[in-house]
Amino acid sequence: DVGTYYVWYKVAGGANYHDIDAYVVSGGKEIGKGTPTLTLSQTSVSQIAGSTTSVTITRDTNTTNQSISVSSDNTSVATGSITDNTLNITLGNTAGTATLTVKVEGNEYWNEKTANFTATVIPPDTSLSNLKSSWNSQYLGASVYNDGTVSCKTSLDGKTRIGVVAYHADSDVDSIVNGSRILVLAIGNASDGCQWGHYNYTCDNQSHGTYTYSKSGDSGYSQTQALCENGSNSSNHPAAYAAWNYNVSLSSIEGRSDLHWFLPSSKQWEWMKDQRGKVGISSGGYLSSTEANSGSVCYLDGRSGEVYSTLSKGANRVSRACFAY
Repeated sequence: DVGTYYVWYKVAGGANYHDIDAYVVSGGKEIGKGTPTLTLSQTSVSQIAGSTTSVTITRDTNTTNQSISVSSDNTSVATGSITDNTLNITLGNTAGTATLTVKVEGNEYWNEKTANFTATVIPPDTSLSNLKSSWNSQYLGASVYNDGTVSCKTSLDGKTRIGVVAYHADSDVDSIVNGSRILVLAIGNASDGCQWGHYNYTCDNQSHGTYTYSKSGDSGYSQTQALCENGSNSSNHPAAYAAWNYNVSLSSIEGRSDLHWFLPSSKQWEWMKDQRGKVGISSGGYLSSTEANSGSVCYLDGRSGEVYSTLSKGANRVSRACFAY
């Protein structure tokens, strides 16, 4: 039993001595409450709204008569109930994360014991077309797959992950791509290191055929297209050429034949920079399609997320493509 116990000793008298009064050994021995074992067969789940899951509870047999309960810190995300030794979790209709706490009440012999379970509700898979017509901010940073599926999961059976939803607006995200509302940033580099262009002259307002380059505005599409027209190979503007010819096909996306990769403009990098970590950008320089002056271009600093306009056109940096939908 819980409590403090002492050891006493007494010397018994004999023919020549009287009994000695009993003495207690100093300090005593305290027996405290026990701390029971409480474990869950799994400690987290990430599923779509309305899903259910069950988890086995294991605890000391000596505590089976003690009250056990479960509570949630966000009942709109997840709730729980306990049947025998099973924790039943029901995910709500609100995307987010909830912590469910299983608690065995303490008593005069046992301390209270808790175990936590993390439940996350993720939005169901959708498509770029549905997301464009009915925007939901829960999909910002979600994965985009080769057929146009948008999912908060980073892998789907039979599909190839090609990018993430990096930006949404209620007006065109690229002025040349009419009706575009979403920018998708590629998960891989078009080039791990290349120059913007080695010619030390002003590209602004220059035309090399059909398209005229303009460094103003937000259209990475038109800037990339014009830079690629300046020469039929990759030598004149390698970063733009690499992005325009990024070797990940968009032809299977919802029957769209007009989609094209391009080098983001400086403005588009400003819009997308907060999602850069979702595609592995944490350091290095990422070129934009926007010229600053005859010798410099704008670029994204992958570490800070800032967009600068002081990079030499001849410096080797990363080409990362995006497309507008």
